Amino acid sequence: MKNLALIRVKGLTLAALLFILAFAVPRTDSAQDNSVGAGPSRDSSAAKAAETSGPGAITDIKIDPDADNLTVTVMTDRLIAPQDFFVEDPARLVLDFPNTRNKVSFTRLAVNAAAVKRVRVQQFQDIPSPIARVVFDLEETHGKHRITSDASSVRIVFDTDVPKPAPVVKSAVAPPAPAPEVRPTPAAAKPAPPLAVKPKPVVQETPKPAPPAKATLPTVRMAKADDFSNPPRLPLEPPAPKNPAPPAPAVASSHLRFSGQPLTLDLVEIPLIDFFRLMAEEGGINIVLDPDIKGKISIKGEKMPWDQIFEMALVTNGLDKQIEGNLIRVTRKATLQEEAQQREALKKANLLAADLETRIRRLNYAKADSLSEILADQKTARGTVVVDERTNALILTDIPESVSRMIQLIDTLDTSQPQVEIEARVVSATRDFARDIGIQFGFVGGNLQRVTVGGPNTFGTIGGTRPSATPTSTFVAGNPVTGRGAASDQATESAAVSTGTSSQNAGNYNVNLPATKAFGGVGISIGNIFDTFLLDAAITAGESKGLAKLISQPKVTAQNNSPAVITQGLRFPVQIIANNTISVQFQNAALTLTVTPQITYEGNIVLDLKVENNTPDFGRHVNGIPSIRTSESTTRVLVTDGGTTVIGGILIDQESDAQDKVPGLGSLPVIGNLFRRTAVSRSTQEVLFFVTPRIIK
Repeated sequence: MKNLALIRVKGLTLAALLFILAFAVPRTDSAQDNSVGAGPSRDSSAAKAAETSGPGAITDIKIDPDADNLTVTVMTDRLIAPQDFFVEDPARLVLDFPNTRNKVSFTRLAVNAAAVKRVRVQQFQDIPSPIARVVFDLEETHGKHRITSDASSVRIVFDTDVPKPAPVVKSAVAPPAPAPEVRPTPAAAKPAPPLAVKPKPVVQETPKPAPPAKATLPTVRMAKADDFSNPPRLPLEPPAPKNPAPPAPAVASSHLRFSGQPLTLDLVEIPLIDFFRLMAEEGGINIVLDPDIKGKISIKGEKMPWDQIFEMALVTNGLDKQIEGNLIRVTRKATLQEEAQQREALKKANLLAADLETRIRRLNYAKADSLSEILADQKTARGTVVVDERTNALILTDIPESVSRMIQLIDTLDTSQPQVEIEARVVSATRDFARDIGIQFGFVGGNLQRVTVGGPNTFGTIGGTRPSATPTSTFVAGNPVTGRGAASDQATESAAVSTGTSSQNAGNYNVNLPATKAFGGVGISIGNIFDTFLLDAAITAGESKGLAKLISQPKVTAQNNSPAVITQGLRFPVQIIANNTISVQFQNAALTLTVTPQITYEGNIVLDLKVENNTPDFGRHVNGIPSIRTSESTTRVLVTDGGTTVIGGILIDQESDAQDKVPGLGSLPVIGNLFRRTAVSRSTQEVLFFVTPRIIK
């Protein structure tokens, strides 16, 4: 019994053990199964949490060419669905990996296959969410491509067996072509309105699972873009009617010449931020956008310079640019205006707060009072300019910046002025009733070897007509060796003087008052320093009852823009009775020449000439005071340095009757002629001015 009880106990114990083992093993298996099943679930949740909590990464790019296809594998650390778009000119395929960082060690990889030239990878955007970009530079003759994705890679397969394309013929009707594949729209993205896009017969895409929606921009269709420009976030279905747009207004910069790279764009409702990023990539420039720039832009054009597109976008959206070095800032026009006003206000505040400075500047050549008027516009509201006439100095008081600016202006203006020597030949001829005076002068070119004493005008700058032939004269004017003044080198002293009275010489002189008989001649040669022209003034006088001739040749020196006055005449006394007081005043009756020279930048001289002739008329008087006859001429001429200008033709005819008689008897009729004498005087006067300015160097 004791043994049986032990067996029972042992049996019970064994049975209990068997029962426990029978149920424990399945529970253990079940627990293991649950553990195994829970393990992947936890891993999947962790993967999803990692995906949503942090960005993915592109780790490598592999190339696998074969006979018919080229496979490019983009290795990733998780399932990533890229967004792709195609660029036509030049041909490029662009893939954007949202919420992804580029961890590839290289930036470009040469392929040189039948369809793909190279592959480039770059981090396109870091904020607000990272975007990695992969660009395929395609050959001109490229085939179709397919894109597939899995948990660790994205495969792009290109067809390398590409037939030669047929020539493209432009037509108003779109050629038949398969419609581009449309990628499914992400569930969370807002559907974009239908917009016009160009068909893409070269792109074939396969639908793939939609990733979690991260696109925030409307769809953009670009026919020309840079490698790393902002892509359209969502593909669109082609084509829908275009929204009518008013004609673009004329932009202010239409007169500019644009030389940027031509672009072909077809952008619809693209954000301005992405547009300017595209412009920065295409133009190779640095652009900073103000945070308040918002809005969208639509552009469609072919082969337009990128800088012209940039300017049009600024004008259309009310924007403006500010260039600082190699950086272009784009902002609203109102912002720039406000900043300019703020800078101006700050500048005025600094001027009001700055300390004043006083400096004394003595002048060497200029007059202080004349410069003070010029400096009045250069000083600030707090500044003053005081003139000290005794020392010819200026006392400048202003802020240091303004004082320095005025000192610089004074140094520029206070310089020595060139002087001009003015030589005036005054030729006056007086002819009484029984006297003849001949005056002949001419102007010839330097190519003529000799000039006659009669001096025919063979060059019509002063007057007269050009003769058909130079008159022949063999008179030697002063030097029988050189024949100065003669028409030929073979001059003889015994020849007669050519007075211009013959039919051959008539009409060829500026002034032709020939004398009846010529007993003497005076030759005067006037020319410039280059000896281009020679001015011969020949004065011949023949007198039958007496000699009367006057030649004056004054010289004066004047500064540039300062007048010079030459006066010749008399001052006669005039008795004036006023308030029972007798006083004597002198009146001027003179011939006055006023010359104001102005030296031009080319070295010529502008002359302001004024000729005034005042003569007393004693035949017409009031209370014994004679009247004064006045003739005046004013002109402005341009003369070369050393050249000569002439003012002539001032003719003065004077007639005076004087009568002397015996008081009482001289007034008797008929018999009174025996007791009185009547003298009639008639005279003609002609005045010629030859003015020759020379710059004193």
